[in-house]
Amino acid sequence: MMMADPSAFKTAAPRPQQWDFDLVYIHAGPIPAEFANAVQVVRMCEAFQAMGCDTSLLAPGDVNACLMREYGLKVPVRRLKAPPVWLPGRAVVSILAAAAARPHRRSRVIFTRSGPVARAAALLRQPFVLEMHLPLAAHSPKMAAILRHALRSPHLLLLVVITQTLKQDYLAVEPGLEGRVLVAHDGAQVRSAPPPPPGGSRLQIGYTGQLFEGKGMETINALARRCGWADFHVVGGTDSTLAAWRKATRDCPNLVLHGAIPHGQVAERLDGFDIVLAPYRSVVRGSGVGGQNLANWMSPLKLFEYMERARPIIASDLPVLREVLEDGKNCLLCPPEDISAWEAALERLRDDSALRLSLGEQARNDILAGYSWERRAASILDAVALARRHA
Repeated sequence: MMMADPSAFKTAAPRPQQWDFDLVYIHAGPIPAEFANAVQVVRMCEAFQAMGCDTSLLAPGDVNACLMREYGLKVPVRRLKAPPVWLPGRAVVSILAAAAARPHRRSRVIFTRSGPVARAAALLRQPFVLEMHLPLAAHSPKMAAILRHALRSPHLLLLVVITQTLKQDYLAVEPGLEGRVLVAHDGAQVRSAPPPPPGGSRLQIGYTGQLFEGKGMETINALARRCGWADFHVVGGTDSTLAAWRKATRDCPNLVLHGAIPHGQVAERLDGFDIVLAPYRSVVRGSGVGGQNLANWMSPLKLFEYMERARPIIASDLPVLREVLEDGKNCLLCPPEDISAWEAALERLRDDSALRLSLGEQARNDILAGYSWERRAASILDAVALARRHA
């Protein structure tokens, strides 16, 4: 089966068009939620709708007004009513969810990040798209078997993955997917041009995201203690991780942990920073990844949000991040565990305002050229339309 080339991200700005199918996005987790997966699901539904594809979201959670409040949507996303009892991972509920999306007057395609939902769609002979952010090895044997069933289904139109590394992982274990895998890095919502950085007497250095092992708090804590000439701000975290890090950093007055905020407010918070950090370690853990190392195949949302706000980035020099980042062009890259290198990079940016400006401008240009949610949605919709013609 032929499909759209991922290089389509680099073409002219996408425009809304007519599609001969609707999308029903079925998500097993609650929305709103504090994790990046909920943000990504909502943003993609908004982008699909903006690209002219009638899109509905089926997920446990509150009403549409809550989506608008938490995520600041520009394009309304229609919510479908979830089953009265929603038990993620249970096949019967997944089948109910898939059945709710069965086509009536128009052809519909189910879109999901859930293995059980994908398998239910396959059993119901519904055309579906499965998006995966983890390799098969990151799942339990039972879930891996469910995913294999879905991936081998003739009703699978497209497998969407977030990095080239992840694509190679899936093709290595399921070679029959050749020609049905689209690499679509995560993206950002393009907003109005960001204001200039604060530029005060003390640099404001920011981080947004979770505080799990390897996400970067270890590095930020060490840097704040070395760089007393700057203020460090951490936005995000769960109650438990915040409590642990507040205890560990209570003797560090230039490090402030602000806690989680609604995602719709993240861009405004980023505008208050002079420099932003993506200080992943060589080993990154998250919730529900079966002990796997996220650093091998992640595509962090924060990275694209940093880029969109034109803030100079210092990031960990990991192969998977080099799919998007280029040292000295749209960021500075540092060895993950070399705190002295991170300190030197911060001092370099402290002393070179022109470099801060050029890195930030190039990062935003890269978002505009290739990594907006709308471009991502248009690339996926093109690939789905082509797959339907060849099905």
